[in-house]
Amino acid sequence: MKKQMILLATVFSLSACSLPDSGRPLETWQNYIPATVSTENLAVNQGLVVFYRDSSVHGPAVNVYVNGDYQTSLLENGFSPIILCADRNLITTSFSTNTGAGNRTQGIKFVTPSQQVTYIKIKQSKRDGLPMFEQVDPEIGFEEVKALQMQSQTLSRVLPTACNQTDYILDAKLLNANATFPLNKYNYNDVLPEGKRNIQEFADKIKGMTKQTISKIEINGYTDPAGSPVYNQTLSKRRADAIREVLVNENITFSMTAVGYGEKDLVVPNCQAEHPKSVAARTACNLPNRRVEIIVYGNQPN
Repeated sequence: MKKQMILLATVFSLSACSLPDSGRPLETWQNYIPATVSTENLAVNQGLVVFYRDSSVHGPAVNVYVNGDYQTSLLENGFSPIILCADRNLITTSFSTNTGAGNRTQGIKFVTPSQQVTYIKIKQSKRDGLPMFEQVDPEIGFEEVKALQMQSQTLSRVLPTACNQTDYILDAKLLNANATFPLNKYNYNDVLPEGKRNIQEFADKIKGMTKQTISKIEINGYTDPAGSPVYNQTLSKRRADAIREVLVNENITFSMTAVGYGEKDLVVPNCQAEHPKSVAARTACNLPNRRVEIIVYGNQPN
């Protein structure tokens, strides 16, 4: 699988306390360090996740937790990379505070593909000001992170994992439902040209893998919370079925399952509350929630 290299040049940011008239620091520490972050040394069952803070976020440091463990407290202009198993990993966040524990349980299970970089940007809710996640296209994330600095002011508590799972995520494709289907449409014949191109390109990647490498392919459909739960469940399943049909027509013969999750696992949970009077703004806010995932599982030799 093609590997990706990121070279991130950063600068030092030093703080110090000095003894009176001594001119010598009592202690020094670094909030940021020069860094070269690469996927070159990842095992085939590992992926790299890079968290970074959007410049529009106001407030204290943003704590990030991975599978319930503390990863970092993101400052302005900061990013934090971590190696994770190539699987679904629960990511949660909250602002740093001196009172109470951070949010370690309410978040999103992001997909971490093998030997790839997943960029996750921390943004801020317009309604309650709380931090929230946005998965960013690799090309955009790469360019945005180049201008940031890797943080070093706190130590990650995420324990290294052996990643001994038999099957792991070889590759994944996230399809924007708006670019894949017209509003409330779900059949194979409804799939938009842009959506078909995206699926065909990913199908070509799948064909480049050996049959012995791939164990299964999951197609997962999701909707926003507009409409009834029953309607959303049905819509998401039918859209997943349509994507499966496109893959079949692209001569993908591996075992494939299509599942609809409806309005579960919302990426942006508060669009109705943030935009109660504007349908257009609410629809735009809900865009990340309307999606279909194609996830390829399997294994390959190191």
